Amino acid sequence: MELLEGERLIWHGYRAWRSQIGFLLAWGLVAILPAVAGIAIQGSGVDPRWIGLSMVMLAVLIGVAVVRRFWVHYAVSDRRVHLRRGIAARSVQTTNLGRVQNLNLRQSLLDRVLGIGTLDFDTAGTGESDSDFAFDGIADPAGLQQRVLSAMGSNDSSGL
Repeated sequence: MELLEGERLIWHGYRAWRSQIGFLLAWGLVAILPAVAGIAIQGSGVDPRWIGLSMVMLAVLIGVAVVRRFWVHYAVSDRRVHLRRGIAARSVQTTNLGRVQNLNLRQSLLDRVLGIGTLDFDTAGTGESDSDFAFDGIADPAGLQQRVLSAMGSNDSSGL
């Protein structure tokens, strides 16, 4: 996000690594199935190709998790909310902070344990997907919520 003249960056970041734990656990079990099947079928004389296949699948899984983490970049300034998706091809959404009507924090039980959550910016608009801004899987969402609310309050008092 390129800042405008006089604009101050409040926060920027990506999904937290901890937000990938569920994805890695679920697909990690699938990735080790060839090795487990090889052991179950052949007993003590395991064919190393089964283990190799599982290792390749785990490497691909970790690569996908890295791409998923950096796929979305979030930024909030004292004037705008910015959401960029994509690595090679990109989609960018930006709205003025003054258009934010509600700032909702969502955390499941697992999210609370991991210290992550979703911060959802409800903006004035037509209700289309272009007005949806959700910072998913971010670390310390309550802290960011307080920083954004402070910035929104200071904008109201300054007439912006």
